[in-house]
Amino acid sequence: GSRIELRSRGRTVGAEVLAIHPDLDLALLRAELPLGAPPLEFAELPPAVGDPLWVVGYPLGSRGEEDARVALGRAQLSTHEVVLEVRGEARLYRELLDTGAPIAEGWSGGPALDGAGRVVGMLALADGRRGKNGAGFALRLEVLREALADFE
Repeated sequence: GSRIELRSRGRTVGAEVLAIHPDLDLALLRAELPLGAPPLEFAELPPAVGDPLWVVGYPLGSRGEEDARVALGRAQLSTHEVVLEVRGEARLYRELLDTGAPIAEGWSGGPALDGAGRVVGMLALADGRRGKNGAGFALRLEVLREALADFE
């Protein structure tokens, strides 16, 4: 597989790309050294409408973890299908969680967390129709679980 470099706690760690899920823009990586932080746990259940959500991301052009941003949102009604323009091309996205949190380009891949810090989704895109920082949409918990099962 191919190799990439990750920045973690001020150091660079190599990682091997084990698998890619092209439909979800998702990759499974194995770090060559411990990253120095415990892994995040998945929530048991998806969030209910109105539950507070924290999203974490790295805006485009940031230098790494020291530029991490956190935004607060509230789970909206799950969107089963949404058509959004990405890089000038209309794309159909299915089964997304609308986090209600304002995110900008570059946040993709960051976690959406419940109030206990458990993962309920992975940021996928922002709906730019809602202003400069669009509402963040995340791949839902069930979609992530299915993708991990596919990787295995």
